[in-house]
Parts: sequence; structure tokens; C-alpha cells
Amino acid sequence: MYKQFFINNFNALPLSAGTADALPTGTYFTDVPVTMPIDGDFEGRRLVYVATDPRVYLKIKNSMGYYYNDVPALDARLSCGQTVNLGAGGNALIFKNLARRILAPASSILTLEAGDFSGAQNNVRIAMHGLKLVPGLAPWIASKRKYIEEIPWQSPQYTGSLVANQTAILSVSVPSGYDFFIERITATRTGAATVELNAGGAQLNLQNTATHIDNFTGNVAGHLILDVPIYIPENSMLVAKITDISGATNAVTMTFEGTLRRFQKTREI
Repeated sequence: MYKQFFINNFNALPLSAGTADALPTGTYFTDVPVTMPIDGDFEGRRLVYVATDPRVYLKIKNSMGYYYNDVPALDARLSCGQTVNLGAGGNALIFKNLARRILAPASSILTLEAGDFSGAQNNVRIAMHGLKLVPGLAPWIASKRKYIEEIPWQSPQYTGSLVANQTAILSVSVPSGYDFFIERITATRTGAATVELNAGGAQLNLQNTATHIDNFTGNVAGHLILDVPIYIPENSMLVAKITDISGATNAVTMTFEGTLRRFQKTREI
């Protein structure tokens, strides 16, 4: 078994307006079910959210109906991390690391129940960052890589200025004779956007659906250091699909930082 970076997103778009500052016992909850990846169990490690108004209650349960919280519900402001907007496009993402990890079997369903207590319609996006536990050997082990050198490497990627609701494709290419192990991702943005990552020649999706950029990463004050590196083999690329959802011009910059590992080429006979 080996581990892959993965994000499960729970989106309530929109969440119906509740009663302003109501207690959870008087709040209506909406189910947001998400099916886990079919090719590996999911280990949830941290939570973060963005919302029109942060006043949201939540509950999390598994396929067997077991809740991971006591009654009546959790205040998302205490159970999830949030973004601190530093101005000029900077966003410091502060995760809420779970005290104990949530393990969901492959193809099972995790359901997030969300309830608004802001008193107005609320767009709520909650991201659970974690790992996919994949049976078998890691690709770099299966391919019998013999690494002979490690080089620190960063790849900055710029969208320029996205027009309202435009999509841009960023790509990080890996040269022949090297594998790239991405260990840290940082970003700045001037407006709301979503990010979708796809890695390597196998077209490996790293999320169940697009992640709000403020739930994904931040600048160096709130960087995303990965629990395990994202593996990009030689002659392939990481593709990042950036979509503006702010409705205005939006400049996004992302930097992918990690290690280039040079390996010994096998001679053909």
C-alpha cells in the first residue's frame, strides 16, 4: 500500500437560510453526501471551509450512520480552519488538524450535514484534506527507479489576469531523466476561484471535485505542506485547472515546490 494526496469537497451551494444565531437544536440540516474514491480508502486529516457567512453548524457521519461528533452539532468556526485575507491577493490558510483521523473505506459514503444560522442564504464549501490509501506498490518503486541525485526545485505558474468566470490551464512539466515530488504548494489570488489538479501520465485526479482556492492553499504564511508528495514522473506533467468564480478580473499565481530526483537510465541491450 502507498499513500496519495487527496481532497474530498462537501459543497452546499447554496445552503438554505436558517434562523440568525439559532441553537443547533433549532436548525435545519442539509445532507451533503460524498462517495469515497473507488481505488483506495480515504484518511481524512484536516478540515477547512469558506462560506458567505461563517455561521454554520455541521455534523459528519459514515455509511453506517455513525456520527463523528456528539449531539447536537459542531460550530464550523471551531471545527474547521479558515482563510485570513492579508490583502493585495494574499490569503493565509489556517487548517484545523483533526485530533484523530477519519478513515472511510473505498466507495463508502461520508455525509456532511450542514445547517445555516446566519439568517441568510449561504454558499458553503468544506474541504477535507487527507490521503488515499492505494493497494499495491508506489509507482516509483514498481518502476524500479534508482535515484542518484536530488535537486530542490520550484515551478511558479501564473494565470496573468483571468476575466470573469474564465478558466486557465497551468502545467508543470518534468524533464526526461527526472521525477518531480511536489512537497509544498502556495498561491495568491485577487478573487475567488476553484482549483482542479491532475497528476502524471495516468491522469490521476487528486480531488473528488474542484476545490475553492481558499480551501486549497495560501501564501507562505499559510502554506500547504503535503503529508505525502505528489509524484510526477518524467516526461509527464501536473495540470492545474483554475476557474474564476468571482465574476471579476482575477490574477492567480501558484508555486509548486519540491524535489527533482534524477535516476539512472537503464541501458537497452
